[in-house]
Amino acid sequence: MTTYDAPPPGSAAAYAASHRILCAHADSARHSAHWLEPGERCPDAQRPPVTPPLETERQARELPAVRATYDAMHASTRRGVMAQRNHRMLCEALTAAGVEPGAFERRMLLWLSNWEPETCAVFAALITRAASGTAAGR
Repeated sequence: MTTYDAPPPGSAAAYAASHRILCAHADSARHSAHWLEPGERCPDAQRPPVTPPLETERQARELPAVRATYDAMHASTRRGVMAQRNHRMLCEALTAAGVEPGAFERRMLLWLSNWEPETCAVFAALITRAASGTAAGR
């Protein structure tokens, strides 16, 4: 079993402050992909809308990001489309919230991305609602 040493606290932020990073809003074909300079925020990245509290799985399934993920999956023969789109959904929510995940958190995001889009949408909605400072309907 391989063990991983935890990176020093703040290392992800320190890396982003000193290295160029690939903007997360590029699509699966890498259209709109571009590099950001240290500390730069993408002017083209859209803030995800604040989702009201979800009461049912059906409400989650009807979210535009979830429908778009299923549409992309059905339109492609390539494996990994769902995980890639789910990861993008989660990363956009974190970016909009101003959260820079650490190394272990990034691994957990990749793991979570393999779950169904409804599950990822719930976590993305919780992140955006928490960051907005509103209960969005509550």
